[in-house]
Amino acid sequence: RSITTLNPETDDIMKDGSLPSSRRSAALEHSTIGVLDIGASKITCFIAELVDGAIDGQDAEIIGVGHQGVSGPTTTGLTGQAAVAAIKDAVAKAQKMAGREPSDWYVAVSGRHLVSRRIAVDLPLADHPVTAEDLQDCYRQGRKLTESEKLRSLHVWQSSYAIDGHEGIHNPLGLTGEMMTSYMLGISACKTAIANLENCLDHCHIKPKGYIAAPYAASLAVLQEEEKSLGAICLDIGANLTGFTLYNDQSLVMSGAVALGSDHITRDIAKVCAYDLRSAERAKTLFGTSFCAPGDESRQVTLASDGGGKQLSVAELAGVIGPRMEEILHLVSRKIREAGLSPEQFNRIVLTGGGSQLQGLSELVETMHGGHVRIGRPLNLFGAPEAVSGTPFSVCAGMIRHVAAERQSRPSLFPAFNRLRDANIPHLAGLNGSNPLRKAAIWLREHF
Repeated sequence: RSITTLNPETDDIMKDGSLPSSRRSAALEHSTIGVLDIGASKITCFIAELVDGAIDGQDAEIIGVGHQGVSGPTTTGLTGQAAVAAIKDAVAKAQKMAGREPSDWYVAVSGRHLVSRRIAVDLPLADHPVTAEDLQDCYRQGRKLTESEKLRSLHVWQSSYAIDGHEGIHNPLGLTGEMMTSYMLGISACKTAIANLENCLDHCHIKPKGYIAAPYAASLAVLQEEEKSLGAICLDIGANLTGFTLYNDQSLVMSGAVALGSDHITRDIAKVCAYDLRSAERAKTLFGTSFCAPGDESRQVTLASDGGGKQLSVAELAGVIGPRMEEILHLVSRKIREAGLSPEQFNRIVLTGGGSQLQGLSELVETMHGGHVRIGRPLNLFGAPEAVSGTPFSVCAGMIRHVAAERQSRPSLFPAFNRLRDANIPHLAGLNGSNPLRKAAIWLREHF
């Protein structure tokens, strides 16, 4: 990877930017992990076994999955019996399938509780070469800036550097100058939200080892390396909110969420069409579209409803769904502009999450935004059943990829494949995106 996350409290850095062998061995003591995505409509649990020295690009194998629907809010009522019971059920299903309990737990933090900040840290060099200790100093200072009385730091990425005003440097080790600037992105979570999560998980006898930002995890599961390099927006459309993540030049540049999701569409249909919520959800799933096609005016929707309901055309249903989806996209664009960025510079949009399955959504987004739009399903989800390989499970898939990437694998018996897998090796990480060797490494890692 061109972005390396360092933990100054536990990680030492070699001169090439990698972890020493003693640290790599220590990281392998616990090889079975569990991840939890506590959503507004369902709880999802994956259990994975980390694969040491995988030569095929698969650094983790899914050995257990479980998911359970939730009735009632989980984001504000985490201590409620319904939420606790759903978490226990999802975890029990995953552990039964895996045949074991994970040694470490990681939990996703909803986008509504996250704050992302772009940080620049200046470090005087006095004409001495940049060392790994210099990078650590910048990282420590950047991490302090993401912590506060109300915020807990989750992630800090050192994305690029500048030396004496020369921008766009990704590997400054060994370079000299008067002043180095380290550009970073930090993601923090509200401490009260973390406290509520921990209180809920205590009832489930789960002690999280770490927390991972949900929008970032979703993007990690579905985005390709080329999309990250050329500029992409990942939209994770959930039940009660839509998370978004922006990448450019292989760097994460922003993450956030808006408080609207697919459940708001269901409620709109229920109000306009006089359906109960269950019938409205069924109408959305079976006939709903956000982009009209020729002939939709004559296609009629008839569903039995507790409230009596009424007959309407697919085009009329799209007239309810489309404006709500447009509002979600407008709110995301507004937040991006408020951060000083332009949505137009990201010409690729990847849609994931349960709400991305809505028909016609890709066409609507492409019409509003332009560029290339696709539905993103988890990439290289090794070992997962087909039923949980779709867009609603991107967050858990990305969390496993994040943890597996942080834990260094033992060197494989096939050095050539190991070099292609390990993006921290300088002769690959230092190459730009147009280099043929880097392209070949990325292609093999994504497709095999």
